[in-house]
Amino acid sequence: MTTKSNLVLAVLTFLGCFVLLALRPVPAAAVYNVTTITGKIVKVTKAGGPGDVMLELKNDDRTFYLNRGTENGLTIDMFKKNLLFRQATLDFVEHWTPLDPTAEKVSVARVAVSGQTIWQQPAATFVAN
Repeated sequence: MTTKSNLVLAVLTFLGCFVLLALRPVPAAAVYNVTTITGKIVKVTKAGGPGDVMLELKNDDRTFYLNRGTENGLTIDMFKKNLLFRQATLDFVEHWTPLDPTAEKVSVARVAVSGQTIWQQPAATFVAN
């Protein structure tokens, strides 16, 4: 093989690995693979894709989002009423992707306030509180 064909093969291999890493789904949340963070929610907004809800915690630079959070009858006003300026516990799966290498946007699997689950991803499996 020539140097040019070796270079093309190396580039295609790199691009294939990048695409596989970028397009892999976030693992389903379960009791054994979640990370928990607790903090005061200072901002609740509707943003991103259809039905997505964005949350910001005090003293945390990351943006937490509830994927399709306003489906199943919940509204952005309900989230604001139940979460804004309250201490909440967010459960999420730590997941690295080349599309967001610094993990500034975190997909939340469950939101709880005072031990009561306010929202949970449909695919997430947790034991009862």
